[in-house]
Amino acid sequence: MNTINSGYGDRVAECYSRYGDTLLRVIGGLVENRHHAEEILHDLFLKLYEKRVNLDPLASTTRSYLITAARNQVFDHLRKHRYEIRNVMHADMDSLEIEDNGADIEESYIEGEVIMTLRDVLDMLPDRERTVFIRRKIMGHTVSSIAADMGLSIYRVNGIVRRTEHDMKKTFLERFPV
Repeated sequence: MNTINSGYGDRVAECYSRYGDTLLRVIGGLVENRHHAEEILHDLFLKLYEKRVNLDPLASTTRSYLITAARNQVFDHLRKHRYEIRNVMHADMDSLEIEDNGADIEESYIEGEVIMTLRDVLDMLPDRERTVFIRRKIMGHTVSSIAADMGLSIYRVNGIVRRTEHDMKKTFLERFPV
């Protein structure tokens, strides 16, 4: 999106009013802490304001753009707090790590598609399986601590992680054929 100066603050404020709740739910689903989610949302809009990104609250692409930007902001936040994002995917899927290096719109779109695919697969999981996978692969918790906290066997935790990785690989190959 281009940079524009006239009435910029009003457009950013309107986008915040219009999409803030949706973005907060998206972010909250990724970080599981309301305080961090609110902080990330505010950082996102501050970043957009500082970069003078042209936001049109009524444009059909604005919502998608903001959701992608919000997800990228979450990954930036997690990276800053030393979570091991690179472990989201195992083995050959490690190349899917998302980094924001001032990517252009096309790269941001592709990154957004990858993130949305990850989110889709995680959303399809039952709560317990999703929690196990996120704690193990995103937050870096040990298998034994997850098993103890959730009342599962170590074998069950490992099985959930392996099955989820398999499902993710299958979904990625379907959506992004090599």
